[in-house]
Amino acid sequence: MARAAAPARHWASIATAPGRTTRAAREGSTTVALHREPPASALARGPAKSSDIQRIRRELRGAELCEARRLQAAAARHRRQARGAEQTLAAPR
Repeated sequence: MARAAAPARHWASIATAPGRTTRAAREGSTTVALHREPPASALARGPAKSSDIQRIRRELRGAELCEARRLQAAAARHRRQARGAEQTLAAPR
């Protein structure tokens, strides 16, 4: 007897709530997808408009500035720690 093809499943039906298992896990499958990103076409709502692109560029610029500031602060902290370690090692005993 021919086996019927499995129906296509929507990407959202694969994700499970915390504490729940997937059907594959319940059926004893050894590979379980813990997380799956939706395809890009599932997120798109038509072609990108210039306002969408400008908004994303603004958001990225802001994120880049924030990350740059965070890295500068971390570098300054590391310099202070290194200076303190040098002074500790150079102190007469």
